[in-house]
Amino acid sequence: MLLPERLAGAVYGHLVGDALGVPYEFQSAERIGEVEWRGHGTYDQPPGTWSDDGALMLALLDSLLTVGFDTADQARRALDWREQGAYAPGGEVFDIGGATSTALARLR
Repeated sequence: MLLPERLAGAVYGHLVGDALGVPYEFQSAERIGEVEWRGHGTYDQPPGTWSDDGALMLALLDSLLTVGFDTADQARRALDWREQGAYAPGGEVFDIGGATSTALARLR
C-alpha cells in the first residue's frame, strides 16, 4: 500500500473512530456495555458525527497540506472551527473541551 493510501486510511480511521465514540462521551465503561454504531448520546448528535477532535485534526491537516508548517495559519483554522463551524459536520460545533477552549481564547 502506498503512503498516500495509508495516510488517507489514517484520516478516515480517525474520523470514524471519533464518530463511533461521540455518543459514549463522559460515560463509564460499565454504563456503556456493548459499543455499537449509533447517534445521540451526550450531545444528541446523529450517527456519524465526529467531535472537536476530528474537526481540529481536519483543520490541522488542511493547513499542513495547503501552506505547510505555519502556526499562524493553524491557529486561524482552529479559530474558524470554533467561531464558524469550519470542519465540523453540518457546520455546527457542539462541544469544546476546557483546555481547547482556553487555548483558543488565548490565540484569539
